[in-house]
Amino acid sequence: MPVKGASFPTVEQLGIPRPPVADAEGVRQIAQQLLKASNPFVIVSGSGRNPASVPALVELCELLALPVVDSALRAYHCFPMSHPLYQRSASLKDADVVLVLEVDVPWMPGPDAPPTEAFVAVVDLDPVKARIPTYEFTANLRLVADSLLAVRATAAQARSMISASDERRIAERRARWSEASRVRRAEAEQRAHSRSARTPIDPQWLSYHIGQTLGDECMVFDEALPHNRLADYLRCDRPGSYFGNPGSSGGWSPGAALGAKLAAPERDVVAVTGDGFYMFSAGNAAISAAVRHGAPYMTIVYQNRSYSTGVTRIASTYPDGFAMKGGFDGGYFEPAIDFAKEAEAAGAYGENVRDPAEVAPALKRGLEQIRKGKPALISVWLPRLLQQD
Repeated sequence: MPVKGASFPTVEQLGIPRPPVADAEGVRQIAQQLLKASNPFVIVSGSGRNPASVPALVELCELLALPVVDSALRAYHCFPMSHPLYQRSASLKDADVVLVLEVDVPWMPGPDAPPTEAFVAVVDLDPVKARIPTYEFTANLRLVADSLLAVRATAAQARSMISASDERRIAERRARWSEASRVRRAEAEQRAHSRSARTPIDPQWLSYHIGQTLGDECMVFDEALPHNRLADYLRCDRPGSYFGNPGSSGGWSPGAALGAKLAAPERDVVAVTGDGFYMFSAGNAAISAAVRHGAPYMTIVYQNRSYSTGVTRIASTYPDGFAMKGGFDGGYFEPAIDFAKEAEAAGAYGENVRDPAEVAPALKRGLEQIRKGKPALISVWLPRLLQQD
């Protein structure tokens, strides 16, 4: 039936609020604590939801030589990954000041958590995490504020308070963390090259080449598990160039990559996932839709033919159990699915890689295909977890 009086309100009319400005006294206290700190840290996860927060945070961190660490569950691109102050992960056991920006789980409780005497400041739209009934991470100061506005205000406040003695300490700290970054990157590269000839292909050799191949024009959707060490090699610097999933929804990256390519057709979009999560996803449907709607993105699959929860977790939790003695039949995918052939069947480009020398060329071929308008899937065959091939 015809509809009369239809209304189509704008996004603003539906209730997007103005971002809250941080309390001036709270900003002054944070700036003061950061200035006098010997070993401060910034913990990030969600602030990069607003890409404008990235250069603002870079300005603050460069001003005070603050190292930036991803939270235990990172999600957005919050800081340039090639920046000398980006540490990715670090122990907080010696921290004296910690600034937490939009983080649900800032650190894992235990020996690497900040000491009880450390000053902790939390900046968030919900700094008390009211939606989490048993939230027990303590803080000395909690600011209800937009991260971008709070970071800008803190930088302005700190700039007006810096003394000559502060500048000397800041310069020393900047040199120390820059050297730590250089050493970390060099060790990661050396570790990858030491595994370059292994067959099946070592996952860190693949991770290294993903980092070398994907530039700032790429938008990366990272669903690789920690043991693949992809985060050690990524070099995403452009705001909005990296997305992770801090939750438990394995298989989100192919659909997310399709949506991102539709939203940003000028960008190279790449989903990185393991074979288990890829099977959890609607990967074949996403590739088919990408072919149909002209939204070419690339999927890179770590194909170890193993389900880590059904293998490594059982081995660590029940080392003397029947599953361990029986050989983990339920933890392996045999026969393995040929995801490259699946992609070809949908009209995309598919390639299986078993030779370590072909990893870099295959990734480049995949990028070439998506730039020509054809979705691509590169499946790299890795060793099975725990068991020999």
